[in-house]
Amino acid sequence: MNSRQHIARRRAHRIQAGLLALGFTFASCSDDSGGGKGIECNAAFLEADLDSSPFMGPGVDQGELKLAPDHEYVVSTTYGVPNRGADGTRVPPAYTAAFGAIQEQLGKQRGLIAYQLGSSEACGSGRTLAIWESEDAMYDFVVSPAHLAAMMQVNALLEPGYAVAHYNAHDAREMTFAASVAHALADR
Repeated sequence: MNSRQHIARRRAHRIQAGLLALGFTFASCSDDSGGGKGIECNAAFLEADLDSSPFMGPGVDQGELKLAPDHEYVVSTTYGVPNRGADGTRVPPAYTAAFGAIQEQLGKQRGLIAYQLGSSEACGSGRTLAIWESEDAMYDFVVSPAHLAAMMQVNALLEPGYAVAHYNAHDAREMTFAASVAHALADR
């Protein structure tokens, strides 16, 4: 694989991760064998090859979260594996369209502090992590037109086994993919 193909593949994986929509509200959990590769590929295990973006959003300064002391934030997290397109493509057009609308919404969403995307090439999965100023702010996003439209398509866009959780956190150590897996498991 040449450098251009590698960059395109990484970009596609980031798109996949992003479309997990920072909080789809339909949760389920299943065991995905990892395609027979001898790895755990499901919401309960952090993928060994998880590639994550830096945090993005209004609460980020030079790559670092800007958090108010003694404030309790809401962290939402998602996990999923996109369904392949009818022609076998990894990122079908409906998936890309839904992600684009969600990213546009996030750019103007009140109460979003920051978000991060992660993807695993080995599992074909994506994860999201979003930090909200409050639960109300998170739910304002959940019922936004872009997110509602994506939710209506979730079973067509994602394989069974996708998962969603949210929890409260006070500092950046609780706002990581590893911490989100631990919190999500504690709630199950």
